[in-house]
Amino acid sequence: MHDPANDARWSTIPRPRSQGPGSGKAAWVAYALAVADANHPLRELIEEQSAAIRALKGEVELLKRQITARRPKGGRAPLPEATVARVEEEIARGGTDRGIAARYGLSHMSVYRIRNRMRQRRLGAAS
Repeated sequence: MHDPANDARWSTIPRPRSQGPGSGKAAWVAYALAVADANHPLRELIEEQSAAIRALKGEVELLKRQITARRPKGGRAPLPEATVARVEEEIARGGTDRGIAARYGLSHMSVYRIRNRMRQRRLGAAS
């Protein structure tokens, strides 16, 4: 995208003296008019840049909506209860997380989470 600031022309306007000759009202009026004239192209530049920013914001919002639409809703499906029950039985018999995971095609972290839920239930029942 083209940056409108690349085409901007900058100018320096000498400020009138604050005291002495050349510091009167006429000098300051002339200075104010020169500044106003110099700022006109800058105002156009600001409007162009604002339009470019609005367009980019619109593109960002569109991309966010597209990314959100591609994401699966709710993540992975939970493990079937029958599988969880069999894994809990093996854990109760003393199986290792990795061994159980290999038998059921799960990750060892899934088995670890099931083990933790069992531990939390035991702690909750003991209270």
